[in-house]
Amino acid sequence: MFIRVPLQEWNVSRYLSKHLKKLRRKKIAEDSGYTVKMYSDLEPYMVTNISKDQLLKITQSMTEGKEDTDWTVPGEAVEGEDHDEYHVDDNALYEKMIETFYKKVSDPN
Repeated sequence: MFIRVPLQEWNVSRYLSKHLKKLRRKKIAEDSGYTVKMYSDLEPYMVTNISKDQLLKITQSMTEGKEDTDWTVPGEAVEGEDHDEYHVDDNALYEKMIETFYKKVSDPN
């Protein structure tokens, strides 16, 4: 989901997202239908390739205490001529992707 956040609100947004995450976990644990209702309510306003079934699996793993990882795409938020822009640091993003999605194996020799 893409949300436009003005630059001056970026830190407030990150702060709120951490607290909302805790509240979401609690709500999901209390109400098994919450995830489907949330998805249905947000569907007209979002663009995603995550299905309801996939989201249910993700939220189920959250309630089971499995670890999830938050990270921000490395880069810099700047004010553009017409819009706020985010300039991605391609090298740092590549490193972050390798770190997140791959496991280092030892040399068998």
